[in-house]
Amino acid sequence: MKNIKKEDLEAISIIINKPGMFAINKVEDFYFFFLGYTFKDEHLSGIMNQEFSKYVKEKLKFKDDNAKWYRIIRYYSTNDVHSVELFLNLFSNFLGYNDNPR
Repeated sequence: MKNIKKEDLEAISIIINKPGMFAINKVEDFYFFFLGYTFKDEHLSGIMNQEFSKYVKEKLKFKDDNAKWYRIIRYYSTNDVHSVELFLNLFSNFLGYNDNPR
C-alpha cells in the first residue's frame, strides 16, 4: 500500500468503485479528478505524477520518460471504456490491492 492518507484513500475508493456516478467515462476524467483533488494535498500529487507515472511506464514498458500516466494509458487503450478498465487495473495493483494482473 502506498503512503496515502486514510481520508484520501476513502475518497479515492468511492470514485474508483463507482466512476459512472461521477461522470468518469475515460482515463482523462480520472486525471482531471486527481488534478483537482491534489490541489489540497501536494504529497498525493507527487504520488500520482511521479510514482504512479513511473509504475505505469514500467508495467507497460513505455520508453518516453516525459509521458504522464494518463497519456500512456490512453496510448494503450482501444477506446474510452478500455482506458477506464486499464486505469482501474493498474491503479489497484499500484496501491497493492491486487498483485495479480487481470
